Amino acid sequence: MSKVKTQHYVPRFYLEEFSSNEQIWAFDKTNKNVFKSNISNVASENYFYDSQTLDELSGEQFIEKTLSGIEGILASKLRSIIARINEQQTRYKIDEADRIALSELFLVQLIRTKEMRNNMELSKKTLLEELHTKGFTDTSAYIDSEINSKDDHLKFIITALAKTESYDVMYDKVWVVYYNTSKHKFYTSDSPTCKHMHDDITPNIYELFMPLSPTIGVSALSRQNRLHPLELRTINISNTENVKFLNSLTIYNSHRFIFNKFNDFKLAESVMRNNPDLAKIGRPRFKIFNL
Repeated sequence: MSKVKTQHYVPRFYLEEFSSNEQIWAFDKTNKNVFKSNISNVASENYFYDSQTLDELSGEQFIEKTLSGIEGILASKLRSIIARINEQQTRYKIDEADRIALSELFLVQLIRTKEMRNNMELSKKTLLEELHTKGFTDTSAYIDSEINSKDDHLKFIITALAKTESYDVMYDKVWVVYYNTSKHKFYTSDSPTCKHMHDDITPNIYELFMPLSPTIGVSALSRQNRLHPLELRTINISNTENVKFLNSLTIYNSHRFIFNKFNDFKLAESVMRNNPDLAKIGRPRFKIFNL
């Protein structure tokens, strides 16, 4: 059997919801170009999950085959969830099976992206540089040499997928569905599981948001040991400012590309004008405090 060359870090079954006849609009943050592409050609890279070391230990293209198997199961579940939300709208309530499927979708999508690999590399470099400047150890050789972020990332994926605790932590979050009836539709991106801290409202509230379609989004919030009044429910979002806020999370959390079904990137263009550093792939994401 021939090897899989083009490997997606955002699966095609997910991108289909933001496409028309598998054609999707994309906005490139690095140069602000807008273009149309087939979903087969975005959020992917040749041999993204391949490693000779891993092949020798686990078999040829182990991670690609593992993720492909997971995608086959999640694709039908996600389509079912989206269909029922569209039918029931605010009457839809997340049941046990849907909660398990969403937990798996969020976890797998969070750990598999190019943005995750980039963040792991940046965090390692930031720590090594800080240790070196503080004189803790001689790390200059590591700073100047190429950090093998790919192997580190692949090991992280395998470990996370193998631990039932990873799924349990995600499952235990407060799950809320947003049904978007405003004139502005949800973006998605090449890193669609968005992270946001709510310290400005409630300290230590951590939210993961993921758009499932142009009209449906799902959030998983930290529980803080109390029942959330909207848990497992669907709320209607008709206020455009709320949609703009959620889309801004997608823009900030994306690695390079933002996707849209309707070629409407006015908000993305505005955010990029006001935050030009977001165009830098290698922009700092981490800061070491009180080392």
